[in-house]
Amino acid sequence: MEEFAGFYLDELIQRSLVQVTRIDERNRVKECRLHDLIREFIITKARNQNLATIITEKQEESQFLSSNDSTRRKPPRLLSISFIGGDQDNGSKILSENNTSCFHICSLFLFLANESWISRSSSTTLFTSFRLLRVLDIGYADLEEFPSQVVNLLYLRYLSLRSNYRISSVPDSVGKLIHLETLNLKNTIIKELPTGILKLRQLRNLFAFSLSGDNGGVKLPLRISSLTSLEKLEWIDADEEGSGILVKELGMLTQLRRLSICNLREDSMQLFASVQKMKYLRSFKVWSKSNKLLHSSNLSSPSPSLKCLHMDGAFGNIPGWIPSLQNLEELQLCYSGFKSDLIEVLQVLPNLVILGLLNGSFAGEELSFAKGGFPRLKTLTLVGLMKLNKVEVEEGSLPVIRAIRFTHCEKLKLLLGLESLTTLDEIISGNMWIGWSSIVGNQGTFHRFKSFRIIELL
Repeated sequence: MEEFAGFYLDELIQRSLVQVTRIDERNRVKECRLHDLIREFIITKARNQNLATIITEKQEESQFLSSNDSTRRKPPRLLSISFIGGDQDNGSKILSENNTSCFHICSLFLFLANESWISRSSSTTLFTSFRLLRVLDIGYADLEEFPSQVVNLLYLRYLSLRSNYRISSVPDSVGKLIHLETLNLKNTIIKELPTGILKLRQLRNLFAFSLSGDNGGVKLPLRISSLTSLEKLEWIDADEEGSGILVKELGMLTQLRRLSICNLREDSMQLFASVQKMKYLRSFKVWSKSNKLLHSSNLSSPSPSLKCLHMDGAFGNIPGWIPSLQNLEELQLCYSGFKSDLIEVLQVLPNLVILGLLNGSFAGEELSFAKGGFPRLKTLTLVGLMKLNKVEVEEGSLPVIRAIRFTHCEKLKLLLGLESLTTLDEIISGNMWIGWSSIVGNQGTFHRFKSFRIIELL
C-alpha cells in the first residue's frame, strides 16, 4: 500500500502539483507543500462537494455545528480542525456531543496547540458522534490519558496518539479495534502494551517509543507472532525474562519491512536467526543491553532489500554477510570494536550513502580511504573513536561526499587528503583536541570551494 502511495506522490511531484521542500541524504522526500493557489483550489473543491471540512481559528466553529442535512447535499467525509481558538465550548461540542454533522465523517485530523482544550475535556465523551471513523490523528494534543471512547470506534484503521507526552498506558480494550492497521504511540511514556494488542490481527504498523523507557523501548506481550500482518515494528524492549521467546517469535513475522529492538540480552543468536527469515526487511536496528556481544553467525543471507542497518553492540569479527548488502544505503555501528580492516570491507558497498562509526565502533588508530572507495557516500560521521589519530583520503575516494562530522575523537591530529574532496560542503566538529581548529584550517585548498564551511560545536 505504501509503495502505491509513493508512486502517486512521485507523479504529483513530477507534475509540479506538489512541491518538495526537503529530501534527506538518501534522496527520500521528507517534506512537501502545496502552492497557495493549488491549496486554495483543493480546499474550495472539497468544501463545494462536501468531501472535507476544515476548521481554523479564522472560521467560526458554530458554522459547522449549525449545519445539518438540509443545508448540504451530503455530509463531509473528512474533518480537519486546526488550532481551534479560545472557545472551548464549541470545540468540545464538535468532538463530544451527538451532532448529525459528524455521523458520516471517516477521517479526523486535529492540529492543536499544546495545553489545548481537548486535554481538559472528558475522555468519556470524546468522539461519541464519530461512529464511522476510520482515520483518527490526535497527536500533540497534550492528552493525559488514552481516550477511552476511541476503543468504540470499531471501523478505525489508523490511530495516531504520538507526542502526547503524558499518556502512560493503553487499555486492554484496545483489542476491540479489530480493523486497526496502524497504531502510532511514539513519544509517549507508555512502557508496556497490553495483551489486548494481540487481537489486532490486521495490524500492519506498530510504532512505539517511550520517553520514560530505557532507550525508548516498549515491552510487548508474548505471542506477538499472532500478528502475522505486521510490516513495521518499533521500538521493542527485550530487557525482561522470557525475552528469548519473544525474539524467537519475531521469526514468524515474515512480512516485516522495518524492525527496531533495544536492550537485547543474551538472545542475539536467536534474533539474527529470526532476521534470516525476514526476506522483505528494509530497515533493521538493534541495540544490545550494556554493549553485550552480538552473535550474528546465524545470519548468512540477509534480505536483499535491506537499506538501513543500525547495530549497537560488540562483535568478535566483522560479519561475513556485510559485503553482500548491495542495496544498503545507511549504516551505523556503535561499540563494535572493529579493527583496521573495517574500511576495506565497507568501501565496496556500492549504494552506501550514510556511514556512522560511533563510540568505539572502530578500535584502530588509522582510517584510510582508498581510491574508488565509497562511490555514493554523502555523509560520514566519526564519534567517540578514542584511539583514532589519523584519517587519510586518497584522491578518487569519496567522490560525492558532502559532509564529514568529527566529535569526541581527542587523539585525531592528522588529516591527509581532504583537499581532494571537491564535493565537500562542510566539516562539523566538536569536543576535539585543542589544536584541532588549526589542523582543519590548514587544509590548504578549501578556500576554493565557494560553499565550503567549517562548523565547530560548543
